Amino acid sequence: MHGLARGDLYHVWVYLQSGPQLGLVATLLVWQAATWLDRRTGHAAWSNPIMVSIAVLVAVTAGSVTASVSAMLLAHALGAPRDVVISMAPKSVTTPIAMGISQDLGGIPSLTAIFVLLTGVFGGLVCVPLFRLLRIVDRRAQGLAGGTGAHGLATARLLLVSETAGAFGGLAIGLNGLITAILVPFLVRWLGF
Repeated sequence: MHGLARGDLYHVWVYLQSGPQLGLVATLLVWQAATWLDRRTGHAAWSNPIMVSIAVLVAVTAGSVTASVSAMLLAHALGAPRDVVISMAPKSVTTPIAMGISQDLGGIPSLTAIFVLLTGVFGGLVCVPLFRLLRIVDRRAQGLAGGTGAHGLATARLLLVSETAGAFGGLAIGLNGLITAILVPFLVRWLGF
């Protein structure tokens, strides 16, 4: 009986991986878990199901943290003053969000806008060749990476290559903006800036 059940689960897994069903099922399971957590905590602000669900989209969260932390550490290692280090933190999100984050944390919003622009231009130039070099062919992964790492300009470039990559890039832009706005203040304190 156990062997049959395991075999059945294997076939279900193979079926789910063959199309968008796996993403749909994973999304629904995460949402159910997030709503359960929200109920259990008495609807605490930090347990909002939307926020929890977004945090569980690991690729975008990891990209947000990596982009912010690496930018701040690099700027600090190069001897930049605190306000410049803070201005670098939100460089991978859209300009209005990045400038707001920078201003709230003591950065220089106009300098942040320049970092955002440079990040987008660079990402738009290198994303397609980099994906070819690294043999990343999944359009969903390309879109998530481009939108998370270099926001709208990389997403616009990816949209020329594939509508799917462009759509996932757009999704990543929104998620990354939200995640960065929530996590950067904690990261700044954690890193001691």
